[in-house]
Amino acid sequence: MSAPLYYYATRASAITGDDLKTLGLGGAFGERQPTARRTTRGPDDQAGLVLGDARAMGKLPIGYYPDDQHWTEIDRGEGEPPLWIGWHKEHPPGPASLLRDDALPGADVVMGDGQKWRIPIVRRWSDEDERTYCQLPQQVRKTAAGWMPAGVMREHRALWEISNRYFNSWLDAVLGAEQEGGDQAELDFDEHFEYAASLIARNYRLGPWAVSELGLLDGGASGRAMDEANQTHLVGEHFKKKARAALASASRTPDSGLGDRGPSPDTGPPLVSSTSPD
Repeated sequence: MSAPLYYYATRASAITGDDLKTLGLGGAFGERQPTARRTTRGPDDQAGLVLGDARAMGKLPIGYYPDDQHWTEIDRGEGEPPLWIGWHKEHPPGPASLLRDDALPGADVVMGDGQKWRIPIVRRWSDEDERTYCQLPQQVRKTAAGWMPAGVMREHRALWEISNRYFNSWLDAVLGAEQEGGDQAELDFDEHFEYAASLIARNYRLGPWAVSELGLLDGGASGRAMDEANQTHLVGEHFKKKARAALASASRTPDSGLGDRGPSPDTGPPLVSSTSPD
């Protein structure tokens, strides 16, 4: 068992939730509270705190042991409090010890470190209905008509919104026309990898700094994660099958002698709903 460790120089003897947010570690420990150990000398040769998930660490100590650990200073930008990330050299953090207790159902995807990580299924494709359905936990509300869906739960809304942006822009590229509902703006380079990191972080006790330093993301791994989360491979295969069937049907149709009328308007793929429920 193992987990990332974090160090920052401070005179404090404990860590608060506000401190974690200031350091950019708001989601780094998932649903758990980190254990803080004071050290008189950290990787910057100053006194400070080493933070870690005691349960995930198992028998490994939380503290600064330079001979046994690998440490890297995180590039947080000018004016931000210095922060370091590390782990035990012989026990690098992996998916087995970092899986959240409330992990969502998903697909195992090989990431940049060569290990399989469970990526949550954000939307599920239905061949029969030719549309996708949101798979994130949703609220319900009592109305005069009975209990009704009331949208994605608050803690998952940001993930759902960026998933819609990714899926709709992907669908635009595949179908060659903008779909109704959602923002079709493509994700830029930074948003692309932030989205991939957020998919990993939803099921694991990892923040974006750890995702980066553990080498989980590259162009191929991020694409695989987003594909599985949105089941775009299933959507694409469905439309390919429909296109092949339409071509085969057209080739069997006898020539009526009326000339080429162009493609039939009802042979193209239907629009896919990707934003319901909101």
